[in-house]
Amino acid sequence: MAHVRLPLLPRDYLTDKVDPDILVRQSSECKDYLLEAYRYHLKDERGEENERNRPRQPIPLSKLIMLIGGQAPKAIANVD
Repeated sequence: MAHVRLPLLPRDYLTDKVDPDILVRQSSECKDYLLEAYRYHLKDERGEENERNRPRQPIPLSKLIMLIGGQAPKAIANVD
């Protein structure tokens, strides 16, 4: 959960989807992250940034690898 940026989720989503989840309710660590997200939404000024309330920076396309695969019924199975 430390890698999930809960403060950046809309407040309605937090209250309707995340907060009622049984796994979140059973974990004290998750509850702490959820409380941090609620506090973030309650503040008028955003204050100090940390890794969970700062949007991720996009990865440059030059550092991405795209893999496309699949199987078609009439595809060539082997080449001699």
